[in-house]
Amino acid sequence: MRLRAPHAISSAAFVAAVLFAAWPRPGHTEHNPCFTGDGSVKEVLDGCAAYIALGATDKDQLVWAHAVRAMAFSAIRDLDSALAELDEAIKLDATKPNSYFMRAAAYEAKKDYDKALADLDEAIRLDAKHGDYYLLRGNVYRDKGDLDRALVEFKGEVELGRRASIGYSPRGDRFRQHKYYALSPVD
Repeated sequence: MRLRAPHAISSAAFVAAVLFAAWPRPGHTEHNPCFTGDGSVKEVLDGCAAYIALGATDKDQLVWAHAVRAMAFSAIRDLDSALAELDEAIKLDATKPNSYFMRAAAYEAKKDYDKALADLDEAIRLDAKHGDYYLLRGNVYRDKGDLDRALVEFKGEVELGRRASIGYSPRGDRFRQHKYYALSPVD
C-alpha cells in the first residue's frame, strides 16, 4: 500500500516521510499490513493496532507501528489521530528525528507553525544532515510570512542535497517574491 498525503499536507518533505513509512520493514517476516504496506488504509491501521495491542517489546517495531498508523491517519486527513500516534512514537524513543519530522508536517498542515518549528529544530538537532528537515522548516517559515528565514532554510536543503532539485523550486519562488534576479545575499 502506498499512503498518500492529503491535499492539505502538500510539502514534498511530508510525501517523502509517507513513502518512507510505507516501506516494508527490513527483517520483519510477519505478514502484517502494518509492516508490509499491503492492503487498504483500514487494513494498515488495524494491522498496526493489532501489533501494538499484542504488548510487543521491540521498541523499534513499536515506534514503526505508531509511525505507520500516523501516516495512515494523515492519508485520511485525521491529523489529530496522526499527532497522537507520533506522540506515542516519541514517548517510546525520543531519539528518532523522523518522528519529530513527521509530527512537524502534521503541525504544519494544522497551521500550528510554532509547534512545527520546535519539532523541526529537534529533528535537526538529532540529525543535521537531512535536507528534508530544512525544506519543511523553510516551508513553515514561508507559511508564517518570514521569507528571509525561508530562503536560509531552502539554502540548507540545497546544500545537503545538491543533486535533488526539490529545494531549488521553493527557493526560486522566494527569490521571485523578493524580486531578486541575479545574486542574492544568501548565495
